[in-house]
Amino acid sequence: MTPLEKIQSMKMPFAELKGVTFVDADKDRVVARMLVRPELCTLRNTIHGGGNLERRRGLGTRRAGGAVGMSGARA
Repeated sequence: MTPLEKIQSMKMPFAELKGVTFVDADKDRVVARMLVRPELCTLRNTIHGGGNLERRRGLGTRRAGGAVGMSGARA
């Protein structure tokens, strides 16, 4: 199983609710995307800080879960 397949097999309900999808992973990095939808925004279509935080937290959790190496994460 590749690191990306391992990550995609894990359940993270809040990240799924926010629309976070993992698109690439190897031992040194994890790449995820999150569509900025109106319900995740504040005034003037600016993403709420909690939405952005969840995207980054999801990346860190996937790495800490042992799916990939521990040398650092990029959001």
